[in-house]
Amino acid sequence: MGKRKRFRCVVLAGVLCLLVRISGSLGQGPGPSRSPADVLIVNDSLAASSSSGLIVGYNVVDLLGHFGLRGKLVSLEEYRAGDVSRHRFTIVLGVDDRTVEYPQVLLNDVKNSPRPLMWVNRHIFDVLRDTQFSSRIGLRLRSTTLLTGYDRVNA
Repeated sequence: MGKRKRFRCVVLAGVLCLLVRISGSLGQGPGPSRSPADVLIVNDSLAASSSSGLIVGYNVVDLLGHFGLRGKLVSLEEYRAGDVSRHRFTIVLGVDDRTVEYPQVLLNDVKNSPRPLMWVNRHIFDVLRDTQFSSRIGLRLRSTTLLTGYDRVNA
């Protein structure tokens, strides 16, 4: 299995775990009514039709449909202030290998939102540098170096 295909499988497995975890909250009253989608999916790839952010993002949208959820896929450039608060859940796909600058408005919305967030892969350090946020969610920034070269986890 190629590296990209394996990465997509890992992302989809993570999203599936998140969906199983949050599916119990779907019956707890209505979510925000201002958006036709339940889940906001933000990808950091370029707009090319073959970009990894779009491919993985559309796979996530398809997977959400199996749980009765609607997803809205947007790029960093399409993100608008307050989008996080208009959705029940947010998934950020940090899949681009480029050095990407995340809009401060997105980072602020993510840090100030009480809604569930799943951040996949790269660039999470942009939000974890805020010590108040990282201590609120229980994560601590220890290193900004990504581990590479590992293809499995042994228990």
